[in-house]
Amino acid sequence: MRKEILKENKGKSGINLLTNKLINDIYIGQSIDISKRFRNYFNFSYIKSKNSFIISRALIKYGYSNFSVTILEYCDKSDLIIREQYYFNKLNPQYNILKIAGSYWGFKHSEETKIQISKSLKGIYIKEKSALFGRTYTE
Repeated sequence: MRKEILKENKGKSGINLLTNKLINDIYIGQSIDISKRFRNYFNFSYIKSKNSFIISRALIKYGYSNFSVTILEYCDKSDLIIREQYYFNKLNPQYNILKIAGSYWGFKHSEETKIQISKSLKGIYIKEKSALFGRTYTE
């Protein structure tokens, strides 16, 4: 259904919902172009590069087939933050760390949080799990 989702949402702005079908945790996102956002979500290399995001780690851990995609609403670009906040308040998403829409811009993790993130990722992407595993390089 990937192609259909991308085609149907090309150039549309709005609010989307990803639901983990196994544990029912949800992620709410907004995008000026939902098709471009989903193209990124459907790209495993992109997801792996964003492993500091809880939703990215969940997609890797549980697999795409265990998530459903829902467009909560299409809206004007100027209303995205207001509408995303509405859904944050109504649905209390577990995968969204920040509960204030648009607050990620300028957000900085505390040193304590950075240390915790670093510890939690130690040993995860080593050897055959590494994106660079098996690659050879020329001089």
